[in-house]
Amino acid sequence: SCNGSTDKVSYGLSGSYQTQNPVMVGTSHTMYSFRANFAYRLTKWLSAGTRLTYSNIDYKRVMSGQSNFSGAVRSVTSAPPIFSPYNPDGSVRDMLHGKFFKNPLAVATNYPISYKEWAIRMNQYFKFHITKEFSFRTNLSFDIRNNTQKSYFPKEYDNNNIDNYRYRSTDYNRFLLENTFDYHKKFRKS
Repeated sequence: SCNGSTDKVSYGLSGSYQTQNPVMVGTSHTMYSFRANFAYRLTKWLSAGTRLTYSNIDYKRVMSGQSNFSGAVRSVTSAPPIFSPYNPDGSVRDMLHGKFFKNPLAVATNYPISYKEWAIRMNQYFKFHITKEFSFRTNLSFDIRNNTQKSYFPKEYDNNNIDNYRYRSTDYNRFLLENTFDYHKKFRKS
């Protein structure tokens, strides 16, 4: 991050990046963000400010619960520990003990749930200093974001005889225009 100022402008900039590989196999979390703040005095009677943020999240998690003990967490608790999650050639097997138990390692590594989101938020204001006591401020803000979730779970894992693919994308758009008059006056105590 960095910041600074002159007699007419002040600013602050910052950014961050974070990545995590959680304890459970097949999960991950990555996030980065950026923020900028500016305040400026344009004339004796006009000041302004800008705030801008951007963030991006990429998150993968495992199927934690469907019907018939098909999620990775539920499969771990129900599958006997005597069965190996690997085939003789070293590959991950889909089922344990025939088709009776779902292999939690296969569920976690082969069928993740993906969640992604990006967001942009901005606020811009102008403040008109009409007199020493009286001012007018107009403020425009917006928040625009999109999140997407995807998952796939084959029929063999859920015993429903259908492949289950889910995709959802949601857009959020919020705008705000706000105008205020301010009156500042100090009154003396008698």
